[in-house]
Amino acid sequence: MQKIFTLVAIMGAGFGLASAQQNGSQVNVGNSFPGKFVTGITMDEGYGSSANSVLNYNDARQLISVDNNYGNFYTERIEFGYTGGTIDGRTYDMTISEIDEDDEIMIYIKIENGVAVSAYSISKDTYETETEDWSFAYDKEGHLTEVKRSQDDSNSTITLEYKDGAVISVTSVENDLEDNTTETSVSTFTYNDMLENTCGLMLFDGLYNADLDEMDVAYMAGVLGKPARYLPNSCKDEEDTVNFQWTFTSDGYVESLIMTCDDEKETANFKWGTTSGVNDITIDNENGSQVWYDLQGVRRQGPTKGLNIVRDADGTVRKVML
Repeated sequence: MQKIFTLVAIMGAGFGLASAQQNGSQVNVGNSFPGKFVTGITMDEGYGSSANSVLNYNDARQLISVDNNYGNFYTERIEFGYTGGTIDGRTYDMTISEIDEDDEIMIYIKIENGVAVSAYSISKDTYETETEDWSFAYDKEGHLTEVKRSQDDSNSTITLEYKDGAVISVTSVENDLEDNTTETSVSTFTYNDMLENTCGLMLFDGLYNADLDEMDVAYMAGVLGKPARYLPNSCKDEEDTVNFQWTFTSDGYVESLIMTCDDEKETANFKWGTTSGVNDITIDNENGSQVWYDLQGVRRQGPTKGLNIVRDADGTVRKVML
């Protein structure tokens, strides 16, 4: 079963910028949502496994970071930069950074007319450094229709087909240049209920099997085009059929999504707001002492392993990672 919201992340900032030359230009993009925007996502994958994400925005409605907490296992962060420059002879307008214990990734994105048209990523781990080129295409309505990726030993193309603004199929073609092999997969979607996507939700990997890896979260930053018009009821590929059950708030925002496939079930709960995910958490601090909370705003007796939110006696709210 596909994952609803795959967010790989960073534990720091600045990787890769030593070889990049910033020019000081600021790209003017907001997030992808017409009204409220997603400030939190909680995932229940069953079997006691859960994860949550907090999305943080600045006053210009730009997504600046995503904090992910995977239960008691680990915590990670993605960060976004909106200052342009050049890297390896390529110009860029924004960046997405990812650093974890095993590898580091920096993505440099070229923006035209408010959307990503190309990207250049540099991945490092203990053993090697890899680069990858991306290109993106859109239809006249502004929907993402094609993603091409190329490396030295492989390339791939993802094609999204729309009808009346709804995604009806996603085709992925992967070419292994070393083995001279090609793999093709096709996913199709049904829309029995014709649920209007008024809130602007677009989960390429989680809903549509469009595996964008690190670029998946770029939609939340507003640079991967417009959302589909309708939310699907099911997804069928060569192996499985996944059914989607949606619930909405009174003002039409997605409140939860239940994905079922045979005996498996995953649930995502969404939080919407007009301020940063951390600022949306209601915190009681009447006694003026230091108070600790988890990422969902639930008060704790003290700090726990992972990412914590703490309000100090002076009312300052900050994040602490342990």
